[in-house]
Amino acid sequence: MSDTPDSHEKSITQVDALGVLVHELNSLLDGSMRCLALAQQALGGSPEISARTVETQRQLETVHRAMDRMAELVHSAMCGAAKSIGSTAMGTTRAVSVSEAVHHAAEVCRPLASERGVQLSVQVGLGLDMIAAGPMYALVLNAMRNAVESVGRTRRGGRVSILASAVPTGAGALLEIEIRDDGEGLPVGVEPARLFRAGVSTKPGGSGIGLSIAAQIGASMGGSVELLPVGIQGAPRGATFRLRCPMPEALGAPARSGGGEG
Repeated sequence: MSDTPDSHEKSITQVDALGVLVHELNSLLDGSMRCLALAQQALGGSPEISARTVETQRQLETVHRAMDRMAELVHSAMCGAAKSIGSTAMGTTRAVSVSEAVHHAAEVCRPLASERGVQLSVQVGLGLDMIAAGPMYALVLNAMRNAVESVGRTRRGGRVSILASAVPTGAGALLEIEIRDDGEGLPVGVEPARLFRAGVSTKPGGSGIGLSIAAQIGASMGGSVELLPVGIQGAPRGATFRLRCPMPEALGAPARSGGGEG
């Protein structure tokens, strides 16, 4: 391969599995440590501990669940499952619903959003508490964090809205997850599809791994991901990250083999 700027745009299959694992663990650890810091402040910074008990318990539960997911990722990597970036092992070994995955990812991102003056809102459609999330958790977490950071870079505060819904079509329902923001918008002069290539990043210090992982996970679910130059309704700027895929199996349903039905 010639040494050109495009030589950095490796396919996701060429991304080192350890680098992917570190990237996902970093996102979970960052949010978890922020939640833990808030919980410690609440316990040690005021004599009125009882008035803060419920909020503190929620923050500690967020940390606990994130740590569980990190342990599952490490276990999967040790078993060699991380060789397939979009495998179910990159999600969780315990079956969780789309609703649970979306809400927990939002909780992990909430301390960072609070620091950056960003309001997070979550809306999950009916029935998605009974639909298996599969490997989508890492995808949602990364997209949420990107949106919060984009709004934060404007230094004016703003909003990030997460919407998960079932979209009816002639061929059956699709799962659609949109993460909209009113941040700085997509980079000018860069084709949005290019941002999903491994090694391509426009963020200061960005690794160029997160969106390429998202693309691979979306494909593993039989769907696709895209970035749209349209943010929250009424915002002058912003962006939308969208996942669309066939509706996953219901929780408790027998797992499909071979990556889908023939």
